[in-house]
Amino acid sequence: MSAAIPSEVATASQPPRASGFDLLDRIPWAAILDFLMLATTVAVADAGLATEADGVIVALVFALLRPRLMPYLLLVIAGFQDAKGLSGIFWYGGTLALGGMTLLSNGARLPQAMREGRRDFRDLAVIALLVIVYAITSSYVQRWFGIHEQATNREPIVIGLLEIAMLLIGVALWERLSADPRAGSRIGMVLWLTLLNGLAVSIARMYLGTDQFVSAAGAEGMQEGGEQLFEDTPLGFPRLTGTYLTPIGFAMYIGYLLVLWQAVKREQRVRWTFVLLYIVIGVGMALASLSKDMAIFFVLTGLAFGSIRRSLVIPVLLVLVALAVAGLSVVGLDGISEAFRFETGTSEESYRAIAWLAIVQSFHWTDWVFGTGIAYWPVFLERTVGFSLSDPHTWVLSIPGTYGLLGLAFYALLGLFLLDAARQVTGYLRSVAICLGCMFFVVDASSIPYVIGNTPLTMMLWAALSALGVRGLGQTRSVGRR
Repeated sequence: MSAAIPSEVATASQPPRASGFDLLDRIPWAAILDFLMLATTVAVADAGLATEADGVIVALVFALLRPRLMPYLLLVIAGFQDAKGLSGIFWYGGTLALGGMTLLSNGARLPQAMREGRRDFRDLAVIALLVIVYAITSSYVQRWFGIHEQATNREPIVIGLLEIAMLLIGVALWERLSADPRAGSRIGMVLWLTLLNGLAVSIARMYLGTDQFVSAAGAEGMQEGGEQLFEDTPLGFPRLTGTYLTPIGFAMYIGYLLVLWQAVKREQRVRWTFVLLYIVIGVGMALASLSKDMAIFFVLTGLAFGSIRRSLVIPVLLVLVALAVAGLSVVGLDGISEAFRFETGTSEESYRAIAWLAIVQSFHWTDWVFGTGIAYWPVFLERTVGFSLSDPHTWVLSIPGTYGLLGLAFYALLGLFLLDAARQVTGYLRSVAICLGCMFFVVDASSIPYVIGNTPLTMMLWAALSALGVRGLGQTRSVGRR
């Protein structure tokens, strides 16, 4: 842990300083109190001794007692897609409740980065909101005129409002993080607590049963994917889902926490110890989830540290090569290929490939120009290929297929924004820009694009984007103890 750095807020105006229990920041054991509150929230969410809302209730109580901890409790809730004490509905409900409190604590107005941030970020956020409003309107027009049926279990107005809420909460979340002098250490607490807890829960399920530490609905959902998720792999263990219902979901959550951890360090010089930690956690998550998308993400972003600090190129390569050699010697190339499903991931048997082919063959040019609405994908795929997906799992088809040319315009602006940011900033912020670019354009080429989405993962992405949106505006160093 490095020495404390004086707090330097990113922009002129700050969220109001919380009162009451925040005076504990001045005493030595404040960090212990933070850890106990965060750890208790995690444990209660796992246990669910009373209700499926236990985790959210405890988080809300702690947020009222210790307002400064509110954004980190929000991040903890985002880490539980489903648990015995925090079911899927409260994953959304808890995020909205704590997110609403965050917006209110910032003055109940438009988040700071959208008011005073860089022009390119403000334009990007406005275009994203316009895309969502357009998609809501388009969905109902297409439903009313019989153009494209919209799924009844994904009501467009509900999905659209969730998308707007996650964007605004994400930007407000960054406003609180950027004003906290201990943001780095607190995000570190969230990362280690949720990572170790997720791994422990996954290991417990291997021995106690797949229905452990999940709600009734979550257990049913996991059983539907049991063949893929819970059978042993050539690596000797099944894919680990952590506190999510899918392995890639948990790996993405941990990856986004790592990106936010870098964001609060801003333009500090990248340290080799952090890079080593990043690669070890990243490779560990890739192995735990057996997701080739996340494996590619962590390898590419790990190598990208060399573009920020040249002296890191050789150490990163040595670590990656050593890990690759160890894996090959233990499991072999065929075993790794089978475990990560490289042979079947894009084959004719892959559900993604089946869905992609059906979309390409069935969509007309008008569908790509105007989009088909927020809730058309489940209906289309169920009728065309016999299974339902909320998204085709690639931004190449999802963005224009859902939002039309307006969605593609947003994605183009997003790419230009990240490219410009990567060229202008240094240190950890450059890594943030590279990580987000890799996620949006590489990983999301075969995954759900969450940059416009209705889950808490979208909130985390917009918090990271906001860090780039206020770059160079009044800050000289990052905030907080790291």
